[in-house]
Amino acid sequence: MGGNARVLATGIHNIIDGQDWTLPPALLRLAQIKHFRLFITTTFDPFMQQALNKVRFGGQPYAQVYSLSSKGATVDVPMDQFNSGASIVYQIFGQANTMPSFVVTEEDLLQCVRRLQEEDRRPQNLFDQIRSKQLLLLGCSFPDWLVRFFLYSARDEQLFDAQDQDYLADARSARDPEIVAFLERMNCALYPDDACAFLEELSRQCESYFGSDEQEEADVSPEVEVSPVASQDMIFISYADEDREAALRIKAALE
Repeated sequence: MGGNARVLATGIHNIIDGQDWTLPPALLRLAQIKHFRLFITTTFDPFMQQALNKVRFGGQPYAQVYSLSSKGATVDVPMDQFNSGASIVYQIFGQANTMPSFVVTEEDLLQCVRRLQEEDRRPQNLFDQIRSKQLLLLGCSFPDWLVRFFLYSARDEQLFDAQDQDYLADARSARDPEIVAFLERMNCALYPDDACAFLEELSRQCESYFGSDEQEEADVSPEVEVSPVASQDMIFISYADEDREAALRIKAALE
């Protein structure tokens, strides 16, 4: 393509946008774990948000999507989005479009990583959320230095003083003794299995512990008839299909 970044970006965008791709089963499995609300993806394709929309919203585009551009203004997540319990996808290395503003080359990657180290240019609301939460990293398979840079950006001075344990499931990282030693020092549990196998087991355990989607639907179904002898403190939650997530949050809070 003659080294033209605009042509390269346009070509990648046209390939992704040019056909109806089959969503990876691992992403669909991940989307089924509805206790996960914030997803940070390192890919520039739309598959994570498509998986969320398909599994959680019946194919409707309800997942909130944000992306960091390697050039231009910083795009952050509004705080009310975190507080609302919305399903959020943040594409940390950009989103494929016709402009060369997402990570394709090694130069793009270095530029983006540098931006994440600059407090006045990185998405501060997003990193405030990351800093206050436990992290689950799935199938990173990035070079040692990039894993370290990302974790440093996420934790800052708390890198080796975190009270809560983070988790990394990645077979490649488990074979690198240096990154293993680094993760141990920062209280990060490393699972050496393939990320897809880890996700399958995690999904089964979550379903066993929290119940299946079918059980959740039965718990808040608007079609359940209220017995005439129900106690006065019984609460009936009525909701439209598009408000199901809010109804589940209300139910959980009441319980």
